Amino acid sequence: MSRILCGLAAVCLSIASTCHAQHKLSASGYVALFDYEFDNRELAERYSNHEGAVHYTLRYQYDLSERWSAGIGYLNGTSNTAENIFDGLLNDKVEVEYQAVQLFAQGRMPVSQRNFLFAEASLSRYDNDLVVDGDTFSSTDGVGFGVGVGWDHEFDNGFGSRVSLSYDRFGDEVQLWSLGVGMSYRF
Repeated sequence: MSRILCGLAAVCLSIASTCHAQHKLSASGYVALFDYEFDNRELAERYSNHEGAVHYTLRYQYDLSERWSAGIGYLNGTSNTAENIFDGLLNDKVEVEYQAVQLFAQGRMPVSQRNFLFAEASLSRYDNDLVVDGDTFSSTDGVGFGVGVGWDHEFDNGFGSRVSLSYDRFGDEVQLWSLGVGMSYRF
């Protein structure tokens, strides 16, 4: 009986070590070139600008195969960067807060055993808020889209790192060109 259990344990360990871990959690930080345009009907003003922004993403990814995966993520950011805070001292402090829940599909191409290039496409359910001097003047929500490319490196212990370039469009009001770095854990 003990020989059977030892044999089963050895077979299970050999199978487990050769299987591909299908789940991945990741967190990334981004700096972005941020374009926005809002019509404020109450004040009969149009707010439009091209400035910097920062945001982060938290994601869960499931591998459908070794090359294809799908996942869900959360994106949250603001145009309230150091450059914009200084500008706010001289003018009205205008910032845009944005967040989105994203569904994405990703294709990966191995470059080496631990390095991969990837391309992805996403659909986003977004919410944008135009904030002037602390008051929300306009809020929009809807469905947007995004595309991205990047590089992933996976370590032996399940951890990984990534660098990515992405474009996201949240309605007619907000566009983001983002450069990000992140960490992940595969299990």
